[in-house]
Amino acid sequence: MIGRLPPAYEKSVFINCPFDSEYRDLMLAHVLSVSAHGFVPRSARETQGDAEPRFSRILATIAASKYSIHDLSRSTGEGGENLARFNMPLELGMAAAFRFEREGSDRPHRWLALVPEGYAYQRFVSDLAGFDPARHDSSVPSIIREVSAWLRTLDDVLDPAPSALSILQSFPSFRDELASLRTEALEKETWADVLVAASKSIPNTLRAKGAVAPDQPKGGAEVSKPSDLIVGKRASATERLWSAVLQLKEELSLAVFFFTILMPSEYDSALGDDGKMHDVVSSITDERVGAAMNRASQVEQDRLYLGEQLWSLFFIYRAFLGRVATLIIMGKRRGHIESWRSDGGVGQILSAAFKQEDLERILARDNDPHAIDRILGHLQSMMLKEIERISSGG
Repeated sequence: MIGRLPPAYEKSVFINCPFDSEYRDLMLAHVLSVSAHGFVPRSARETQGDAEPRFSRILATIAASKYSIHDLSRSTGEGGENLARFNMPLELGMAAAFRFEREGSDRPHRWLALVPEGYAYQRFVSDLAGFDPARHDSSVPSIIREVSAWLRTLDDVLDPAPSALSILQSFPSFRDELASLRTEALEKETWADVLVAASKSIPNTLRAKGAVAPDQPKGGAEVSKPSDLIVGKRASATERLWSAVLQLKEELSLAVFFFTILMPSEYDSALGDDGKMHDVVSSITDERVGAAMNRASQVEQDRLYLGEQLWSLFFIYRAFLGRVATLIIMGKRRGHIESWRSDGGVGQILSAAFKQEDLERILARDNDPHAIDRILGHLQSMMLKEIERISSGG
């Protein structure tokens, strides 16, 4: 920890999630969300290098935290031996024990559990069935959304609390700040670096909505300068675009779910007469996809204030989701659903946003069920970086 002084118990939030490179952005999303709400992210990494056993350090840190967040994303079989990782369920068990033991005391404990969409957590940790864990789609926006929604319910949260969108817009600068600190440390990153970068990147929440600006005339309406009007229109335009991004993904989520849950050799089995996947495929229709695309196209009215770079990224995002859904519709007519990876239309759309070598690597990995989510997450991150640039007046 910074200065080795433990933070206040009521401001401590223990984060229990994967720390591997593949999950890194999602871990950072947890950290930034916690920091932005006025809490201090805690982790076993903060005492890394201490002589005390890791188990004891984790137990002590959870005990010293009033809150904890547990993401069970790595609790299914992985690798050639199909082994699951049980560190995260174990730490959730510790938190559950503290909550039970301290109920009614002056040092209570509350926890949040998260699971990825499509994971049958009831089968590998059935005792959670009655708790209805929050679900995310393995993207930074979904982590920030779910964690922020829970943090806003806590007694010790910052008031006023920041919006999830403002935290999301701060995420690119957080990564950049952390990368700079890591470079200065010759690629040796510590938990203290993560917290420092987060503290420098959290959105400004000190001014409540509707507060009078220092230079606003008293007793009368604020007279906006032309530049202020443009800034306001840009902010409104980017908010509408981001809402359209999330809405489009939600409306076409069944198409993403289909290609995420099934391997290419299993696609055609969903064309049968019964089964859950048949219902999924049946619900993906021309009318449904067309309506979703038309709603998303309404963002074009804000194109003047979005700039061509952000508009182009949104166009690619919309076209990719639309094409993926259309492949299922075309497959229903032909009696055979092609892999989205081998579709020339998908390759042409994504080539405008990805380097050729990166795109080839993504399309070549048939055994990666989350490739579509990674593509959508990458496009969302690029849009957020552009939104941040526009918001800062760049």
